[in-house]
Amino acid sequence: MMRILTSFILLFVFLSTQSLAQVRLGVKASITVPFSKNQLIQYDDFDDYLVYDVKVLQQNVSPEFGLIGFYSNKLLFLQGEALYKKVETDFEITSYVLDDVVLPRERKETSYLSFPINAGVIINETYKLGFGPVFSVIIDDTFILENVENFEERQSKIEKGFSFSFGVLVRRLHFDLRYESRFDGVAEDFYFRDTRQGFRQRPGYLSFGVGLVL
Repeated sequence: MMRILTSFILLFVFLSTQSLAQVRLGVKASITVPFSKNQLIQYDDFDDYLVYDVKVLQQNVSPEFGLIGFYSNKLLFLQGEALYKKVETDFEITSYVLDDVVLPRERKETSYLSFPINAGVIINETYKLGFGPVFSVIIDDTFILENVENFEERQSKIEKGFSFSFGVLVRRLHFDLRYESRFDGVAEDFYFRDTRQGFRQRPGYLSFGVGLVL
């Protein structure tokens, strides 16, 4: 992974030294399929008695839309995007506390402004192979289990990941297939009794996007 990051940084520095006047701007939209497995966490009280089961069921990702910037010198390319998306994560909750009121299923909704940055090579002036970091800024978020004692979320505002992409250029159209692996867990910032006990399974996302540059 360090070799990949080093190679990306060197390529990014090289392309950044080129003329910014040749950057082409446009719009882009994409659809995304999430990949995450069911995961269960059990929460105990101070006497080590089981009080809650919380399970991740599934994720849904809204269509993404936003802006694209593209630069190339026939052999290499640099592509940056700014996309809005909403991720819905469903949880199943079982309470073993008789006097507690908890919904059996809750949905966490998180809205992001995502910034994928890809750099790579262009083959035959048509095909793109690239990779690079993805930074996602949380602009809106909902919380689950807000009324449960000793339970809280301490959500980070920025999530990070890495992506690999394959694209096809057809004049001004960009067709991109991208796989993103996120470094942050599905919901790893859950705290119970001041101890971090979140879902650290790293989700993956496969997206297909179409961009139009001017």
